[in-house]
Amino acid sequence: MKKGFTLIELLVVVLIIGILSAIALPQYTKAVEKSRAAEAMINLKHMKQALEVSKLSGEESPTAQDIFELSGGTWEFDGTLYCTKNFGYQIGGDGIVSAYRCATYNCQESCTTMSDYDYVIGYREDGVLACLGGATGLYNDMCSTLSLPPLQTP
Repeated sequence: MKKGFTLIELLVVVLIIGILSAIALPQYTKAVEKSRAAEAMINLKHMKQALEVSKLSGEESPTAQDIFELSGGTWEFDGTLYCTKNFGYQIGGDGIVSAYRCATYNCQESCTTMSDYDYVIGYREDGVLACLGGATGLYNDMCSTLSLPPLQTP
């Protein structure tokens, strides 16, 4: 009697592994993206609070670099856009901050334009944290995954 596995047994094992990986990989990428979005929400909350403190203290037109204590990125466009690896944080003149999830691998390399984004997380004028599905369509379901209300079009 020969020892070993038959071709059918090996094919069944490969098929089972393929099915399990097809189910697990999308869930893994969604979990990774949720953690990146959590980073953005934390930074946005910090930025919003810093803007409110600055406004309440009566400082005369402070720059964004003066009031935000952020690390891991660079300031662009005279301090109105902060770029990290995953997000570009834009500070509007009205004090509304938004985080654009860059469609490219590294936001710091393509931070000059915010037209190519996967999704946007930001504060609406009423102070509610909200989300907008992106231009690329890769993470349009991310807003529902994060359970955030819709953001008005930027």
